[in-house]
Amino acid sequence: MAMTIFTLSLVGTAPSCEAAPRPVAAVDRTSEAPSLSVARKAFAAAVQANGPDAAETLLAELVLQSELVGAQRFEEALPHTRHVRDRLRQIHGPANAEVKTMTRWIGMMLTILGRTEEAAAETASNEAGSSDDKTQVQELMAKSAAAAGAGRYAEAETAARKASELARKVYGPEDPMTKRVGTILASLVALQGREAEAAGLGRAAVSRQADDPAAIRQLARTGAVREARDLAEILLARRRSDPAARGAGVGEAAALLADLEAGLDHRSAADPLYREVLDEARNRTGPESREAMDAFWDFAWNRAQLGDPGLSAQGVRDLQQILQLRRDRLGPGHPVTLDSANGVAGILYVAGRRTEAADLWRSVAGAPDSTPPSERIEQVVLARRALGGALLTDGDVASAYPFLRSAGVLIQQQVRDRRVTGGQERAAELLGEYRDVWLGQIRAGWALAHSNP
Repeated sequence: MAMTIFTLSLVGTAPSCEAAPRPVAAVDRTSEAPSLSVARKAFAAAVQANGPDAAETLLAELVLQSELVGAQRFEEALPHTRHVRDRLRQIHGPANAEVKTMTRWIGMMLTILGRTEEAAAETASNEAGSSDDKTQVQELMAKSAAAAGAGRYAEAETAARKASELARKVYGPEDPMTKRVGTILASLVALQGREAEAAGLGRAAVSRQADDPAAIRQLARTGAVREARDLAEILLARRRSDPAARGAGVGEAAALLADLEAGLDHRSAADPLYREVLDEARNRTGPESREAMDAFWDFAWNRAQLGDPGLSAQGVRDLQQILQLRRDRLGPGHPVTLDSANGVAGILYVAGRRTEAADLWRSVAGAPDSTPPSERIEQVVLARRALGGALLTDGDVASAYPFLRSAGVLIQQQVRDRRVTGGQERAAELLGEYRDVWLGQIRAGWALAHSNP
């Protein structure tokens, strides 16, 4: 999660002045994890090939820093974290949210190392120059997230409460930001075992638009899935009892509850709900409509993952049937068709039908990747990532590497495009995905290099 935030401003950065020196304390590397060794060598290679401040090098440095933190080598991780933070500070200034996030991480590592005075100085530099109230809301939520990530839920709740009160004043009670902060606060209360209070907070955050499933889905995205599921059950019961909400309204609420049950891995509970949604869509729009086809997909997707072998097998056959229908109606290169192919491939791979899965991923991975729409490119990236990972797991490094490398190149391209067009949230998600691809790529590349001396 931290890497997603850290890397948001790295891709596409221009070369800067000479890099600051990064001394590294002597450490025993005889017993370190292979992934750390690979990350260390990949970073050294990136510095040599691209220079210390190139975007690719900074991404490699973040991977190395992540591996070092995972190995609890904070002393060695510190100079790398500071270098990337300082580079971001040069580009965006000290008030940038990503700079502040990295500074908080530096402070936490210094605290762990017992260097409390340095940690206090980093904290003071982070708190200096706080701007307007909206920025303060963001800073409080970042502080809350950092505390929650360290398991300090009471501290996280305090910060979230301050953010919630401030958000109501700054944005107003109906603003999506105010509701988002409120649902995060509810999830933090729930994590501390105060279920009744959390339920009240969650309902308060949703009650202003109690008939809006989007608000309940937002609550689930904060981690309070069980609470969201309870609210969805109430919503569905209310719509079933309301004659004015028949048809699409009931189907929408049933789909919401089904998705949340499936998210909790309650596949058996979700099955009749997905069936209800499917029947309602077919009756209202006809069996051949896109809405009915989408509902059929959700029903079959859930059924393919049931524990019952017979029902699961039928679910897989239904998914394959839908994939073929979408190929025939929408075309093999349509984003929805590619998404369906990736989904079926994933189900087949988990079921042990790896050859069939690889063939489907190859069919998507070979689709055109340089033309709109962007959804098509995202499906191509997904297929290349999945196929590269599967080949790497099977030990076929030579075949895995080009798929992983091309996926990484496409993600970097997308990030640049999204940042230009203002899609910052999706850019952050893509960079989180890129980190996974990057790790697989450097591991495959290193293994490939050593297999061909």
